[in-house]
Amino acid sequence: MAASGNAQRIDVSQLEYYAGKSHVWLTGSYVFSRPKPLDADLFLWRPPMNIRERQGPAIVTQGLEGEAHASGTLLPMNIALHGQLVGNQVTIGQRQLGDVRLSIEGKVDPDAATLRSTQLKLLEGDWQFSGQYLFDQAWGAIDIHVADVSLHQADAFFQPPPKAQGLLREAAVHIEWPHTSMDELTATGNWVIENFSKGSLLAEQISGKLAMKGEDLTINDIVLRQKDGVAKASLTYNLGDTDHLGLELATQDWPLELPRSEGSLKISGNTRLDIDLKRQAATGPVDLSASAVLYERPFGTISIDSDLQGKQLRLNSVRADAFGGELTGHGVLDLGDWPNSTGDFLWQGVQASDIAQMWPTLQGLGGTYAGELHLRHNDSIHIGEPLLTEIRISPADGHSMA
Repeated sequence: MAASGNAQRIDVSQLEYYAGKSHVWLTGSYVFSRPKPLDADLFLWRPPMNIRERQGPAIVTQGLEGEAHASGTLLPMNIALHGQLVGNQVTIGQRQLGDVRLSIEGKVDPDAATLRSTQLKLLEGDWQFSGQYLFDQAWGAIDIHVADVSLHQADAFFQPPPKAQGLLREAAVHIEWPHTSMDELTATGNWVIENFSKGSLLAEQISGKLAMKGEDLTINDIVLRQKDGVAKASLTYNLGDTDHLGLELATQDWPLELPRSEGSLKISGNTRLDIDLKRQAATGPVDLSASAVLYERPFGTISIDSDLQGKQLRLNSVRADAFGGELTGHGVLDLGDWPNSTGDFLWQGVQASDIAQMWPTLQGLGGTYAGELHLRHNDSIHIGEPLLTEIRISPADGHSMA
């Protein structure tokens, strides 16, 4: 530190502070006769750094620079701040962002310190930050607002890339940090995504809220909308137990296009699952019902009462009504080793004429059909297929006319 002073003024030519690899220094003066006696400049420098999070992408910068100007009074405290923070050649994951500049302004008075950024253009979207600290309560808060960020930006941050499309129209997060204790940290927020797509999942809009207290994170009031369909969900996650995730989901008339066909489903159902992320398994009930449309014509319904037990989906009851007939059955789908799947299904009363109306190439097919379908694991060394399928068809007055 290098400073001098007298009864009229105090001058600081050099005040330096080192914290690890970070270097902070200050120069300025305090002239008692001025309306705003304080006139000081603060500088920050940090060398290149690489921050690697266990569950997230690496953040790399070739250096961090900052400068701020402070003016005002110390007694009573009333200080105005403005400046900027620059990250040199910032990279997050595989995305090179170049130099990232954040302009800030703030105020310090006897009660609180506040800081706010101007709008920052980052990842093709608009970002804004603000913070507040109350001295007497040792209470801090941070607010983050994001708008118009494309979801394809996430592909550069995660492996494997999620390859999701859509627009994060708006997101806001409010974080409170009482007594600088992580155990008391809380966060709330909300977000809206538009025109989402990932694989066969499409949603015109997805919205939701988040809440965090300590290590408990809840994402609730999730609402997905697509055409006439609505899905509502909530997620629970403990940051101290990263292997488990809780999911509740309910759908009503959710549309699903069937691949490589002219068919679609409208699905309604609900589930409550405890998901083991490490084992890629889940436990809980799964109840579904769906109405099917083929070539723009309704042709049947299906309802399923089932339970997920680890990697096995136990079909307690399956019922389908289509083509004037009915199918019933039960079984087990082994999602981890499909040849171990089993099932017994019966159908009766299926009208061939109804099938022919749906597929004109079968015109002339007639009669009523019943049948059975049985699935079993193949234990025979003489048959090469791992899953045995037995089908029996019993026609009544079955016929075909050219």
